[in-house]
Amino acid sequence: MQEEKFSPQESLQLIESMIDQAKSRFSENGHLYLLWGWIVIASFPEYDYQILMVPIAMIIAWIIPGYFLRAKYKLQTP
Repeated sequence: MQEEKFSPQESLQLIESMIDQAKSRFSENGHLYLLWGWIVIASFPEYDYQILMVPIAMIIAWIIPGYFLRAKYKLQTP
């Protein structure tokens, strides 16, 4: 593979475009990441007292984002 030589301005433009792509991807599905994070964090204190709450919360955390992603991609495909 050949390495391409970038000028400093081209390098900055490439980095900015990659950051913008990551921002747009996160803004599209960011609520799903937040849901998963909150369920994981909220399940830690409950683990000692209600051992079944963790698996149930994790299953819900997989079903809800799956539903939203499936509906989203169904709308995008013709």
